[in-house]
Amino acid sequence: MFRKIQMDELKKGMKVCALEKDDTGRPSFFMNSLLIKSDADIDAFRGRGYGVAYIQEEYAAGSAGPDRCSLGQSAGPSGLVAGSVLRKTVGFEEEIYRAMSLKDEAVGRVMELLTDIKAGRGVDVEAFGLVVVRMIDSIFRNPEALTCLAWMRDNDDCTFRHSLNSCILSIALGVELGFSRERLLELGMAAVLHDVGKLLLPEGLLNTPGRYTEGEFAEMRTHSRLGADLLMKTRGIRQSAVVVALQHHERMDGNGYPERLSGTRIHEFGRIVCIVDGYDAMTSARPYRKSFEPHEALQLMTFGRNSIYDAGLLQKFIACIGIYPVGSAVELSTGEIAVVRSVNRENPLKPDVLVVASGDGKPRERPAELSLSGRNDLWITGSANPSKFGIDAKGIVLSGASSGKN
Repeated sequence: MFRKIQMDELKKGMKVCALEKDDTGRPSFFMNSLLIKSDADIDAFRGRGYGVAYIQEEYAAGSAGPDRCSLGQSAGPSGLVAGSVLRKTVGFEEEIYRAMSLKDEAVGRVMELLTDIKAGRGVDVEAFGLVVVRMIDSIFRNPEALTCLAWMRDNDDCTFRHSLNSCILSIALGVELGFSRERLLELGMAAVLHDVGKLLLPEGLLNTPGRYTEGEFAEMRTHSRLGADLLMKTRGIRQSAVVVALQHHERMDGNGYPERLSGTRIHEFGRIVCIVDGYDAMTSARPYRKSFEPHEALQLMTFGRNSIYDAGLLQKFIACIGIYPVGSAVELSTGEIAVVRSVNRENPLKPDVLVVASGDGKPRERPAELSLSGRNDLWITGSANPSKFGIDAKGIVLSGASSGKN
């Protein structure tokens, strides 16, 4: 859990998760458990105008204690220590095109699977399981390729794509937690089926252009039970998928639905899919709101609604996808616009980037590669809207991958 303190209370050995300038309760600078090593670190925060810090509760007394929040090894939800940080076996440039082809194929496979389950037809669970296995293999080779495609999307936010994105992100989190391949397959299958109940709701309800009325929301909430009931009648579906369909809207504080479960009474897979479902929903546009940028969604999930999500699992999720994921556009302290090229797991706020526009917004003829790691004079000040500068962030990432292959 987190605790809010004034900057004067910050001491060496504490771990900072966010900073804010004006004590409004809305952090303006988000990080992933940065250990305060010296007074100089604190002075640097003060020099940038920050007056409030959010720290890990176990470090509130000022003792460094065991490094429970290390991105290399950490206690998982079961209390066991997960394996070391996943090492990429191939570069992003090599994996991205395989990942693109796999995702295009998987969308069609998801559509067939969910449609057959809805119609009560026999389903080839093993055939789709092979697709999930290929996703697992892709994430083991390079987790950034497939996960960046999960959030870089077109304007198609249908249930099928949402189900696939949830599957991809759940597998990535499971890898981060040290799950075996068999357990990753089970998790991926459960994640892809979590919203199957929505296919039994009226199409007009799913396509409602504005916010739901109280009655519409009550009807929408029935999809959890509808999905679980439907999966129970489907041959070849494991019980964990039934449980996830039922529990993915339960909340850690007991204020979710349909059974108002809390804490570890919610299945671990249910807590995982709750996180990825929320993240994918927040980073998708809705008729009544724009999509949140990834770091904005994570900020809301961590600080604005930390009674909803499992805090330990959420921290691991941030570690595996990054605060600024590959393909996101950011503004640097120099005013330049850049596109994130690679996530820095040791310091998620210092990724490798491609500088694509100058401080006056003029696009560069050729993007310049830049590593923010170790650069105390350069940092990310926030997200940027690439379309404002006529920049195709996704195209830049993919063209960079293409040039890397030659």
